[in-house]
Amino acid sequence: MKMPITSSALAFLAALSVSACAFEDRQANLTYPPKPESGGAAADAPATATARADAPLVTIVRFDDQRAEKEIVGQVSHSFGVETADVVSSGNVSDWVTNGLKWELEKAGYRVNVVNAPASAASSLLVTGTVVLLHSSANIRTKGLVMLRARIGNEKMDRSYEGHSVGAADFFATEEVFSRALSLALQDGLRKIVADIAKALGDRAI
Repeated sequence: MKMPITSSALAFLAALSVSACAFEDRQANLTYPPKPESGGAAADAPATATARADAPLVTIVRFDDQRAEKEIVGQVSHSFGVETADVVSSGNVSDWVTNGLKWELEKAGYRVNVVNAPASAASSLLVTGTVVLLHSSANIRTKGLVMLRARIGNEKMDRSYEGHSVGAADFFATEEVFSRALSLALQDGLRKIVADIAKALGDRAI
């Protein structure tokens, strides 16, 4: 005679499954711009050709990743909040941030040039920066945090920029959730940099 499986037993088995998953590292795909929450594809990057010929030119020196742990971009926690595994990145963080800023600037209508050294940045507004911290987590809430430093134009000191994201709970802590949390946090931080770039250029209409 088969014994019926009660709802309590199902809940217990689900909890075991979640706990087991909590000990496995996740891989976050570094994508930009953020994918829609439904899981659709990210929007295509704006074409530089859409900028007017007289639009301001911004030169980005590729961001330097100064984090001690280059691959780790978050932690996985079990249901009691204890960290049990890492979230590792699938791509180059420096390229991800640099290309993300380029995307946002092109979307705003600027012409953008990316270089590896400041010496290549004549006759344009120069932007240099570093990646200070990346972190993502998924438990009661899905969260992302990006900390950047950037110097715009002739400023003598770097400015600090933080980007945050908060989403719904994901107790299974899927890889897609970490990727989206980081991408949304980066978007939040980059748009603050773009706003300061606009001020440095005198808020010229694009």
